Amino acid sequence: MRGIITIILALFALQWSACSRCRDGCMNGTCIKKACACDLWYEGDRCDRSSLTSYVGYYRGTATNDRGTVRIGFHLFIGESPDQMLADSLGLFFDFDNQSRFAIPEQTYAGAGYAGEGEMLVELISIRLDPVSDAPQGSTLIQASKSDI
Repeated sequence: MRGIITIILALFALQWSACSRCRDGCMNGTCIKKACACDLWYEGDRCDRSSLTSYVGYYRGTATNDRGTVRIGFHLFIGESPDQMLADSLGLFFDFDNQSRFAIPEQTYAGAGYAGEGEMLVELISIRLDPVSDAPQGSTLIQASKSDI
């Protein structure tokens, strides 16, 4: 009898642990039917990472304006919120509207005020910056691809 009770308890424990996927909690989501339903901009079993994480990395490319084209490189990081990314050496941050498109609110780039928009395409980034003040050059187009450095 003792062996049967032990087996029943073991099966119950196994069943409970296998079906309780939310037991560690949903960090940025809601547990529904023992699975995490993530809030917007979050993913993972516990909704614990930004859905933009795949874009993090080093990018190499060019910046082109009416003065010519220069080679650039920058790291892309998750920003202060899960829908924001930072391009370190460009000194720019991007606010994503959806998984691939983003807006660039007015910021300083190359010593002048710019605003713009951009798009991520798998491992490519395209950014258009338009002057919002008396910038020394006109619009700038930045195009880069993810690199292994």
